[in-house]
Amino acid sequence: MSTKIDRYHVPLIIYSPLLNRTQKFEAMSTHFDITPSILQLLKHNYNLKVPAVADWMGSGLDTAHTFRNIHSYPFMQTKNDIVDYVMDEYMLHNDELFKISNNMDLDPIEDDKEKAKLQNAFAIFKQKNNKVAGSASMIPDSLLIK
Repeated sequence: MSTKIDRYHVPLIIYSPLLNRTQKFEAMSTHFDITPSILQLLKHNYNLKVPAVADWMGSGLDTAHTFRNIHSYPFMQTKNDIVDYVMDEYMLHNDELFKISNNMDLDPIEDDKEKAKLQNAFAIFKQKNNKVAGSASMIPDSLLIK
């Protein structure tokens, strides 16, 4: 691993004999984005009924051909340790801010405004995560709508 983000760098390969050509996407996505993407594909192509409301952490695979990140993600370094957070083109590792470039390279930067923005978003995520993991309950959309 050459950078702090390399431990999370996992290629995703989708295969089907129905595909006519290969395609490579440079945009950043995570495992969080796979399920929402597959469900949307099944919904649109096969009329699968999906819940009207879902609490996905991901928003779907980004199929941009150039490198970018439109998502906000927490990364678990170990089973119980969430110390990394990625949002837009930045990564927060502990109290260090990095700018993510094309090949997943990280450049340390000093930008108090961006750092505070990521720290705030990360704190909100942790607060929500603790609430759901603690005493809060998740309910099906059928009960929420009623």
